[in-house]
Amino acid sequence: MSKLDDQKKMLDIKEKEDRAVTFHNQLIVVRQTLFINAIKIGVIMKVIRDEKLYKIIIDDCVSFEAFCSFELPQIQIPVIKRYISAVDLLEKMGVEINVENKELDGYAVNKVLLLKNCRNPKEWLKPMAEMPFKDLQKEINEKELGIKPEDNEVVNYIKREKKKESECPFGDYKCGRKKDAEQS
Repeated sequence: MSKLDDQKKMLDIKEKEDRAVTFHNQLIVVRQTLFINAIKIGVIMKVIRDEKLYKIIIDDCVSFEAFCSFELPQIQIPVIKRYISAVDLLEKMGVEINVENKELDGYAVNKVLLLKNCRNPKEWLKPMAEMPFKDLQKEINEKELGIKPEDNEVVNYIKREKKKESECPFGDYKCGRKKDAEQS
């Protein structure tokens, strides 16, 4: 290896170390506002995972999961992976994935993940930021998946019928023993 290659390799290592420090510092700041925007945690954790920066942040850290357990013990690993899935979905929709992107402030992980099965999820970005979760879910179910909201009369009828089936056929008693006692 030439001296020039060694210098280039050292610069690459230094650049990666600087990037690791930058993202670790961002993680510390975002961690303090943990539930204000989980998407931003997803952005940071995605970069740390994809670029394996966890090995630099914590010397010889064996896995991303171990890093998560150490750095964000209050969040379970599957939850962090949901955050990252939401970020991946936003990235596929063309949203700029950057912690400084103010557009990300309007997105919640659960809302973003609702868009996964939409034909054109990009058209839902603006309504998603403005609508409450239940309303967004209802709209997506109706317009994208063809699921109509339940008719209350039908639902109430079904509930009444199920209740009748579970009731004792002998009046207010919950078992047939009373009938046997009455017959004697």
